[in-house]
Amino acid sequence: MKYFILAFLIGMLSFKPAFAQQDQKQILLEELIKQSENRKKTGLTMMAIGGGAVGLGLVLAASSSDWSDGSFAGGIILAGAGSLAVLAGIPILAGSASKARQAAQLSLTTVRALPPSQTLRGPTTIPSLTFSIPLSSSKR
Repeated sequence: MKYFILAFLIGMLSFKPAFAQQDQKQILLEELIKQSENRKKTGLTMMAIGGGAVGLGLVLAASSSDWSDGSFAGGIILAGAGSLAVLAGIPILAGSASKARQAAQLSLTTVRALPPSQTLRGPTTIPSLTFSIPLSSSKR
């Protein structure tokens, strides 16, 4: 009898770490989603500002009448700096996609289905694989 009570108590105490592990997994997923969103915003902002700088630099350089003019050199420098900002935004966006892939989770579920050949026997359980990618922290 005491072994049964001991096994029961050990079984009851083992549930709490399982729930804590699930909470930690959920917190990790939320953190990965937040990091992905922040990196995406940063990358898109850098690319937009860089694209604007490239455009403005090209307009300045094209509006200059002489190659030795200060606006031509300033336009080329601004276009070069904008190009660097755009190129720096690309790996940041790639890092955002990487964080989003890390946040993706696989879950194995079962689905109740009626196979066409077995309609008289009733529903059967068919294992299925569900793949979900939570990309927005507002859709939890």
